[in-house]
Amino acid sequence: MRKNIEKYNTLIEKQLSDGAKVLNLGELSLPSGKIIVCDPFVGFRNKEYLHSKGIPKQASVSVLKVNTKEWGYRYALAQLVFSDEPIVKWGLAKYGWSTNFFVDSGLCCYMDSETCLFYTQFIDSFYAQNPLGNIYDELFAPLFKANADQPDNPHDSGNWINFILPNNQSLNVCMFQSGLGDGHYESFWGYTVNGEIAKLITDFKIL
Repeated sequence: MRKNIEKYNTLIEKQLSDGAKVLNLGELSLPSGKIIVCDPFVGFRNKEYLHSKGIPKQASVSVLKVNTKEWGYRYALAQLVFSDEPIVKWGLAKYGWSTNFFVDSGLCCYMDSETCLFYTQFIDSFYAQNPLGNIYDELFAPLFKANADQPDNPHDSGNWINFILPNNQSLNVCMFQSGLGDGHYESFWGYTVNGEIAKLITDFKIL
């Protein structure tokens, strides 16, 4: 864990010279302060949220893109930024007894626990009206494509969206590529000298 965090800080400081890029994905609404990190198409029904106190009601979302030799640019880390205060300590984020989550669609997401209720209703409503449909192909794929680095490239399908819920437009889900794809991943709280949470980082095991 410590090794990865040290590499993360180094890459952020040297992103231009090392070839790493920070991509800002926008703001995330956190009305309950209970953060869910999961696969947006597989794990969201578990509704397991990260346990902590003093979470702000909004955070900015960004990802660290690193240029891998085998796979080109990949999202090595994702983060929720609550403040710019220096971080003096890192702690493993826990979902009750568990410390990791599983990705099976090649995507990860951040959302609030309250958002998850409306997101689940939205997904269920789609399939109630389209029992043979595919919500990713029919709805989400064009949204991802709109954020592609090369929209005219048929091989670039896009790697992220900041999705505003149609059934509650004050809430949103931020979805993004999970490193090299499927697997088990962990997140870490970054604490200030006063013990306040400044960041949440999700590590996709590339660094």
